[in-house]
Order: sequence, then structure tokens, then C-alpha cells
Amino acid sequence: MKALFAYIKRQVRLFTLEDKLFAILLVFGMILSIVNVVINNAIGFRFDANYKWFVFFASTVLAFVYQIRGGSAKYVRNVIFFEIVYLFLPNGWLLTRGNSYSTMSYLFLITVLICLVLEGKSRLFFIFSELAIVIGLLYYEYVQTISQTNADDIVFRIDSLFQVPVAMITTISILVLFSNAHRKEERQLQEYSNLMEEKNRILTDITVTDELTGVYNRRYVFQKLEEIKSHLDLMAYQVHIAIVDIDNFKTINDAFGHVTGDQVLRKVSAIMREVVAQNGYVGRYGGDEFVIILNDISHAESKLIIECLRQEVQAITDFKDFTVTVSGGMSRFYPYDGIDDVLNRADAMLYKAKSESKNRMMLESQENI
Repeated sequence: MKALFAYIKRQVRLFTLEDKLFAILLVFGMILSIVNVVINNAIGFRFDANYKWFVFFASTVLAFVYQIRGGSAKYVRNVIFFEIVYLFLPNGWLLTRGNSYSTMSYLFLITVLICLVLEGKSRLFFIFSELAIVIGLLYYEYVQTISQTNADDIVFRIDSLFQVPVAMITTISILVLFSNAHRKEERQLQEYSNLMEEKNRILTDITVTDELTGVYNRRYVFQKLEEIKSHLDLMAYQVHIAIVDIDNFKTINDAFGHVTGDQVLRKVSAIMREVVAQNGYVGRYGGDEFVIILNDISHAESKLIIECLRQEVQAITDFKDFTVTVSGGMSRFYPYDGIDDVLNRADAMLYKAKSESKNRMMLESQENI
């Protein structure tokens, strides 16, 4: 039970003002239904006379559960207000024999909730429905009073026939004006919040991303390595670090210019991001060197990923005058390693791959991939 209340509390915190007002209405409807059934039984009413309260109680409970579980509120609100306006308002009015104090209090409570909870066509429909029903009921009372001889009572009914609708229309106008202003401000605040989130996201991307290549920058790579190192001994999976270098990149820059060199960097970076995908992180180490962090990947899977990377780069056809290839070295990040230790081992494997023939990947075990 405690967990249930905690869940409801969490969900209610996510409600808009309109959702909260509607939830209050539903809880009030449940309580009112129970109280009326108890009172009717206590004063000797037939049990089947409570049918409407059973229906209303069931409706409000179902609507409350539906709303708490995140269902579409618009449909549920329309159903509940249809019951209130078309069933309970006229029924309660006639049972209390006219516009008594209790009837008026409920009438204006319904008016307030319609104006604040509903919007658009639904609000317009129920406002006109309520006005039409109230005017019809007041006219019915007036017709019933004409046959009576009490002049004061007739004057009172005529007065009510005009004053109650006028008071309702005035109240509705004020509440709709307030409600629309609130909704407009709420939308503006939401738009501002979305704009700020987008700007923060862009700012975050700028601080962690290498501007030229679109992969993570050196600072973020080392930040991620520090984060992994801090709980590496608690991990039940393997982490592998690879350093990848574009072969003959200086020659490409010198022969074809830095613009072409930048195009090569961007193309290779895009392939790295695509191949590594959700398996880890790709960052620019410096110049034409990149660091790849492979998280929760076995030794065999790591081999497959960096070999796939090498083949995808070799298959680049964007540059007609030269072929782009990469070489790399990979080492496992052990719990007892420092960050420099694992990077030095991967760098040593990269150097060995470069020294032998380039366009190859080499593991720490000196076994070619």
C-alpha cells in the first residue's frame, strides 16, 4: 500500500495544473458518492435509489486510475463532465426542488471546473450545455410557479431566471480569460524551456566534440577513461582501448592540400562512429590519431570491430588520386592499469603495425588481426 501511494505521488507531480484540478474533482466525486450512499441508507432510502452514485463512483475511480497510468485525459474528462452536466446537474436540481443554496454552490463549482480543466471545443460544448440546462430548469420552475398565488415566489423565480444565467456568463467570461492567459503563459514557458534544453545540448556537444571530425575531443576521451578507470575493478566485463592512425596522412596533406586532408579526417571519423556505434566511444587523440574505447566487448568481438573498421576505410572511393587506409593497435584495459599504461601499450602496437606494412590492426599479443 505504501508503494502504491508513493507511485501515485510521483505521477501526480508530473501533472499539469489542469490534470491536478481534474484529479481533485475525481477524488471529490468518489467521496461525495460514498457519503451520499451512506446518508441515503441511514435515512431509509431504497438501496436501488443510489444507482447514480454507484455509477459516478465507478466512473471517477476508473478515470482516476486511467489518469494516474498516463492515459489520454481528454476522452476521460469529456465522459466525466458529460455525466455531471447531463445527469447529476438536472437530477440534483429537481431532487432539491429548485435553485437551493446547495444546488447553486455545486452549479458554480461545475462552472469553475469546466472553464479551468477543459479547453477548446470541449469547453465550449459543456459551457453551452450547462447554460442551456440551467435556463431550462429555471424556466421549468417559473412555469410551475405561475399556477401558484404567492406573488413573491413568482417574482423570485423570474428574478432567478435572469440573474443566475447572467452571473454564470460573467463568471465563465472571467474564468475563461484567466484560463486562456494561464495556458498561453504555460506554453511560452514550455517553449522557453525546450529552447534552453536545446541550447544546453548544443553547448554540451561543443564542449565534448571535436569541431572538425564530429567525434569526441581529447578532453572528453580522457574524462571517459578516468570514469572507466574509477570503477574498472568492479566491472564484470572487458574494456579494450585502440589507437588508430591514418596511413600516410602527412603525404596526403602535402600532395593534395589541407582541405583534402580535412575531408579524409571527416570521412574516416564518420566510418569510425558508424562501426563502433553503441559499442563504445570514438575520440580524436590528436592530428590524424584516434582513440577507440570498446566497452563490454569480448576480445574476439573487439577484433572483429576494428578489423571491420579497417576494411570499411580501405573501401572508401571518394578520393580518386589515392587510397585511404588506417593502422591501429589495441590493448585491454586491466584494473591495475593506469591510463598512460594502456595507451602506451596500444600505441606500441600501432607503431609495430606501421613499421611492418601499414593498413593493418595489431593486438597487444602481437597477433595480427
